[in-house]
Amino acid sequence: MLPHPELRERSIPLDLLVDTDAAYLLLPAEVITRLGIPTVEERPAEPPDGDQLVYRIGEVRITVDGRQCSTILVAGEPGGPALLSAFTLETFRVAADPVHEGL
Repeated sequence: MLPHPELRERSIPLDLLVDTDAAYLLLPAEVITRLGIPTVEERPAEPPDGDQLVYRIGEVRITVDGRQCSTILVAGEPGGPALLSAFTLETFRVAADPVHEGL
């Protein structure tokens, strides 16, 4: 469940893929727009193909297994994946379990 950081009544359920190589939670642009989450900063990134990209950064509250925490989000491309990152996993003090495909 992803609630807006201040307007908690705005939330949507969302299936996330776990990506332990990702530093921050990645959300598709339409999810960020639907929740009305502000992205307040731009950060440059260099993917493996060498392109220079700029990503918008914001904050969101996320609920995992009934526990809720704030985490940094990166605004992804429209229609892109929603990825649960290493930083967010550490915030919840959980680890990826690839054998059972869970946390």
